[in-house]
Amino acid sequence: RYSRLFHYRPVEIRVIADIRVTLSEYIDFCDHMLEEREYLKPYAESSRFTENGADCVTVAAPGQRRIAVCLEGYAYPRYAAWPL
Repeated sequence: RYSRLFHYRPVEIRVIADIRVTLSEYIDFCDHMLEEREYLKPYAESSRFTENGADCVTVAAPGQRRIAVCLEGYAYPRYAAWPL
């Protein structure tokens, strides 16, 4: 429903890195997604949208869902989603 209302479209992602963090780091990441993170910086140049989808990193903590993050943009993570 929201996808039609806001013109969202599904995007294929390619995971270029899987980053594991502690639960407290994960919660902080979720609460403050626009803050720069040292563990994401190495992927800033290679994580971007392409014609075929998005090259993303995933951020995960024990017992939590992975969050797919595309670092392209002004502040990162610029885009984030839970992969299906």
